[in-house]
Amino acid sequence: MIKISLILACFWAVLPVFGQITPINKDYRDKIVNSIYKIEGGVRTKYPFGIKSIDTGGNYDKAKRICENTVQNNYIRWQKSGKTNDFLNFLADKYCPPIDDKQGNINWKRNIKHYVKGPTKE
Repeated sequence: MIKISLILACFWAVLPVFGQITPINKDYRDKIVNSIYKIEGGVRTKYPFGIKSIDTGGNYDKAKRICENTVQNNYIRWQKSGKTNDFLNFLADKYCPPIDDKQGNINWKRNIKHYVKGPTKE
């Protein structure tokens, strides 16, 4: 009986570690968001951060907030999916789906990885 109790105690102590959902690191999120800004045209675009689904009126701050939420929400979805690929690939498949634009998705993945790893200054 003691063995079973000990095994159950260990199981319940370790259980919260598995499947735990954590928010994205703010610095990492900001680096991704700044990279998305560049990828989607920077200051030259009508749609800051590539946000077209919600009318931002070209408002930088509103579009940035939507982009930050998109990155955060997809980070949580990625964790819930079991992290079957790296997060930037997962995000690219949501932000620029290959079913809509296969070549655009390939380019988006290449660009996001380049900018997140390298400098993101305009």
